[in-house]
Amino acid sequence: MLIRTMEEKEIDNFLGHASLGRIACESDGQPYIADAYFMWNPGFLYSFSAVGQKIQWMRANPRVCVQFEEIKGPQEWTTVIVLGVYEELAKTPEHEDLRKRAYTLLQKRAMWWEPATVRPNTEEAVESVYFRIRMDRKTGRCGIPEGRVTRESWIRRLARRHDSWSAGL
Repeated sequence: MLIRTMEEKEIDNFLGHASLGRIACESDGQPYIADAYFMWNPGFLYSFSAVGQKIQWMRANPRVCVQFEEIKGPQEWTTVIVLGVYEELAKTPEHEDLRKRAYTLLQKRAMWWEPATVRPNTEEAVESVYFRIRMDRKTGRCGIPEGRVTRESWIRRLARRHDSWSAGL
């Protein structure tokens, strides 16, 4: 297996088709990680969530880490890590355009709103928020079975995937 560091364009291509990620936050020295759906837009990851522990902790400490992965097998995988800052898109006139942008991006995925509006074992109304992660740094690595895929063919495959994704915008 060949493990290599991804180039920035490859990372952007990967983020362009990824949706489910894991977001890590911290409060009082205690880390917390949760699954969340995201949509990538250059420089940002947009999401929608119910207000709960994750949102409360990110409000208190906006420094976060988001991890995306695609695993096809033990020797064929991609992992991207994004370090950034949580920015809540409040229901205010100053955030209206950003909330519309988030909505437009997120609605490309079916049932995008459901995890943020459904609570187990209750019929109570759920407070939900749009937010985005301002990406400060991103890194990626991928595993490629030796002899099966060359670096150049891997880059071409990621570029085709991105081109097909961006054609749908």
